Amino acid sequence: MQRICQIISFVLALSFGLGAIVPVSADDISFIVPNGVDLTMPGDTGVGDTPSKGGAVAPAGPMDRDFNLALNAFKDGDVKKARQNWRKLADAGHGESAHNLALMQLRGLGGDRNVAAALTLFETAAEADVVAAQHALGMFYLQGYGVRKDTVKAFQYFERAAEGGYLPARYNLAIVALSDGSVAAQARGVAMLQDAADGGLARASYDLGVLVYQGKAGPQDLPAARRFFERAAKAGDPFGAYNLALMQLAGEGGPSAPERARVHLEAAASVGAVPAQVRLAYILAEAGENELAFKWFTIAAAFNDATAAKNAERLSPRLNAAQRARALRAAQAFRAQPISTRFQAN
Repeated sequence: MQRICQIISFVLALSFGLGAIVPVSADDISFIVPNGVDLTMPGDTGVGDTPSKGGAVAPAGPMDRDFNLALNAFKDGDVKKARQNWRKLADAGHGESAHNLALMQLRGLGGDRNVAAALTLFETAAEADVVAAQHALGMFYLQGYGVRKDTVKAFQYFERAAEGGYLPARYNLAIVALSDGSVAAQARGVAMLQDAADGGLARASYDLGVLVYQGKAGPQDLPAARRFFERAAKAGDPFGAYNLALMQLAGEGGPSAPERARVHLEAAASVGAVPAQVRLAYILAEAGENELAFKWFTIAAAFNDATAAKNAERLSPRLNAAQRARALRAAQAFRAQPISTRFQAN
């Protein structure tokens, strides 16, 4: 009987870290709600809070109440009404409404798509100290999206947003600093990453875990790396959960904890992290849970993992017809879910 191949190594897991980091993309722009939390649209990868006006909470006035009415219409699926109401508020100088209207025009929600008009509205919102709009403009200038590429202007916007407490902007500035070869810039980048991580930005905690695991932020510190990966996992980062599981399996930076590792692998696999799906399937196969293992190998294979496909093929003869049919149905029904917060202590 052919042994199922173990195909994921810890080194491979870490290759998803800083070597692959790019600045937060324009897709991270999310709708603003009054209490400062992003209203994430399907397909968004919005992260963290979106404080407006430097994070200050102003007393609710007529514009704020009308903003809420537009937001309720948006939540109820009446995007045309939301767009019309945010248009009226934006014309009256309401910054958050200008930001949300810009995003609707950028995506063509509730009306025609108009990138130029969206950029103008983002500028209006940015001048009203809406930090999410400042960050969005930074991304546009950095990527040359709808405007002439201008890295100087991009980082001016990032700095404004970062000063207002917007974590993705702080993260972007940290990544730029880390790419600089000087010791001072590296230290500044690590400090800014720490700041973003302390604010709850999952990817910042993940990157810090990678840095301290690899010894690129001082001496290698495996217990600290494990703690950072756990923070990232709890904040919703699937690869934070994955790397935490690998360290728990290997007993690195703390005691061996295979049961806790399985919980984290299941969480990461459920959100669509293919390496976690494959590693989980391998563990299940080793434990004789062949039906579940076949399911996860099949799911990973559907995400174009060739070795997972081979392992599913090798595992298939160990199942009877009913088990194989159930596993295939479960694999076909798989839909990535938001990452679970049911993590156990390190």
